[in-house]
Amino acid sequence: PHADVCHDVDTLRMYYGMMPDEDTLKAYSLYLQAMADCSFSPAARAARIVAATGAGYVSSVVSAFSAFKGMTVENEKSEILMTLDAIYFPDRVEGWIKRAVNENDLHGILEKGTAKTDWQIEILKQALEMLARNPDENTPDRAPLVEAIETATRKLCPKDAEGNMLKPSVAFYQEILLEKLGFEPCSYINLKALNQVVEWIAHARDEYLITNTQV
Repeated sequence: PHADVCHDVDTLRMYYGMMPDEDTLKAYSLYLQAMADCSFSPAARAARIVAATGAGYVSSVVSAFSAFKGMTVENEKSEILMTLDAIYFPDRVEGWIKRAVNENDLHGILEKGTAKTDWQIEILKQALEMLARNPDENTPDRAPLVEAIETATRKLCPKDAEGNMLKPSVAFYQEILLEKLGFEPCSYINLKALNQVVEWIAHARDEYLITNTQV
């Protein structure tokens, strides 16, 4: 790592072995902004618990990552991307959604939308649009499938009593974006944790201030 280089630039530089182009860097920066907010997740709680002992920021982040890893299924191939590969054709999307909803087996692709997830999705879609300017022949073009899933979800998924409805999930756009950026699925767990480190540190610092713990 280079201490004098920004976090997003240096991550891509180390992964690619070269400096990223402007659109790739902007897309990854948008990804980091969208996914930094982990809310009060088990990983965030772990960071706060360890911080309350005065163990320090490093220990807090390590404990948060351990909790995060325990919550996440680590696969060589993403379940979401495998499901998209299985659907493959846009005209098969409606049948898949009907079965997924009836069997309550959504494969991480659909979730109840909220104001927070809507905001995150809009940022991730902006990032995908940036990458679409320079298509990479080594990654599949999932844009028609994404559009078909969005359209079919609006058509087939009614709102519940609280006014929420099933929508394509944040993870759905997140993993398509990571794929377009050229990251291997086996690295997704580390990449997803990487953009939450700042928030874990913030939770730890907040705990230090609340408990007046000396670090």
